[in-house]
Amino acid sequence: MSFKSSHYKISTALLLIFSCFFSFQVNVLAVSNNVEQTIHKLDNEIEANMRTHDIPGMAFAWVTKEKALYTEGFGLLEINEEAAVNEQTNFLLGSLSKVFVTLAVLQLQEQGKLDVEQPLVHYLPWFTTDDTTISNQITVRHLLNHSSGLPDRLNMHDAVSLDKEDRIKQMIQKLNNVSLTHSPGEGYEYTNMNTDLLQVLIEETTGEPFTSYMEEHIFKPLGMERTGYFTYDMIRYKLKPEFKVMSCAMALIFG
Repeated sequence: MSFKSSHYKISTALLLIFSCFFSFQVNVLAVSNNVEQTIHKLDNEIEANMRTHDIPGMAFAWVTKEKALYTEGFGLLEINEEAAVNEQTNFLLGSLSKVFVTLAVLQLQEQGKLDVEQPLVHYLPWFTTDDTTISNQITVRHLLNHSSGLPDRLNMHDAVSLDKEDRIKQMIQKLNNVSLTHSPGEGYEYTNMNTDLLQVLIEETTGEPFTSYMEEHIFKPLGMERTGYFTYDMIRYKLKPEFKVMSCAMALIFG
């Protein structure tokens, strides 16, 4: 089925987590064993929440272990556009991308190519903050569960280049004067920089560009044929790329 994206010809997986947008009454799924009746209740619930929270458009998928029971689009791509959302409409994944980055890291752990209990500096010798003694204690696991102590709002959304070495230089500049908010493993603070560092870790461990590794080892095996990458400049300037590119911050496919 054909689809239209309002600003970008990019491909992302159709993953929708209702809790990201509004409180959804999950127990509606258990109201009846009759699928048609349940779908009717779902439609009513979705449309009511869209009105309440001023959501112009969204797509929904009810998926069991075996198959998709129901997929549907609701509303419009944008408030001022007439193009309707359908079950094939692509959406930016935003920070759901972190799930796939984590999957890639754990895949490498299973293959014995890295150890999540190792300090990050073991793999990225250039990594440091304003206190090397403390930042040297940050492990790969700390990045995965956001207990590294790196402060929130720290990210690579303003990356000036897609080149790995240029990104590393920019990371070093950002991190050198950063103070950790707590000792590694002693607290929780969500920050995109944890995932930005994991992206470089994947590249250094595999010797492959991040985009290539994700394409071959994550997306293709999962049948995610419409999943791709974007840069923040595409959002800022509303560009319409004809090809897949990646987000330096992987807000990535996913920041």
